[in-house]
Amino acid sequence: EREGQAGRDKAAALIAETRHLFADINATFHPSGVPGEVPGKSSKEQWAYKQVLQRFASRLSHMDPSHVFLTCSDADSLFHPQYFSAVTYEAL
Repeated sequence: EREGQAGRDKAAALIAETRHLFADINATFHPSGVPGEVPGKSSKEQWAYKQVLQRFASRLSHMDPSHVFLTCSDADSLFHPQYFSAVTYEAL
């Protein structure tokens, strides 16, 4: 969580700006200094994944996992203009 409050504020602003485009959108904040963890993008992605599993456990238990799509990105990630269309196509 190296960005601190500024990172939380930026996440809240991005969520507010794009919430209408998604079924759900949220932010997770990876704490620093997790024992036994190697710092880096992979550990942050794993943290986010575990947070999503906790948040949606009751809903996910009733779903076919092959119909669940999770996209992780940073605030500065840029998606190809057709990325979400391609994901939707693959889901159908």
